[in-house]
Amino acid sequence: MTKGMQDGVTRAWSVAGVEPALSEVLADPVVHLVMRRDGVSPCDLRRVIVAAQCKLRSRLCRRLAA
Repeated sequence: MTKGMQDGVTRAWSVAGVEPALSEVLADPVVHLVMRRDGVSPCDLRRVIVAAQCKLRSRLCRRLAA
């Protein structure tokens, strides 16, 4: 890969795009298949996501308050 192409790939991945809503992702049948294979229930996954959101929110609040 040439340097220019490598830079193009890097730039393409460095910009956030439109992401689907979590509800859309969790409604996807393929996601359900992967979760079933991994032994993860939708409830388990939501619990982890909510815990991560709380942790990130609390870090952000501490940074803004400093």
